[in-house]
Amino acid sequence: MKKKFTILFFTLAGILISNFLQAQQGTLDSTFNNTGKLILAPSLSNDYANAIAAQGDSGLIIAGFSETTTGNGYDVTVCRILSDGTVDSLFGTNGWVVYDHAGFSD
Repeated sequence: MKKKFTILFFTLAGILISNFLQAQQGTLDSTFNNTGKLILAPSLSNDYANAIAAQGDSGLIIAGFSETTTGNGYDVTVCRILSDGTVDSLFGTNGWVVYDHAGFSD
């Protein structure tokens, strides 16, 4: 159930973001990720978005938590999205920054 909720959350976030950026009222902006929505999955486990911030260049920063590969906690995860809905490969490592503070849940 958690994975379905997380995917739904990221999908809703993508829809809201794409509408905020350019779309005509009531429609999805097809220039955002070619579909008007975006699903992010930084890990193969449980991922949670906690904050979205719009930047002056129409980019977006999405921050949250991702379950560690060992399953013993969560790491802070940040992603940058370009205005066209693609992950900014110049940000962090291929668009992602994962902060693991001393190997514990962060």
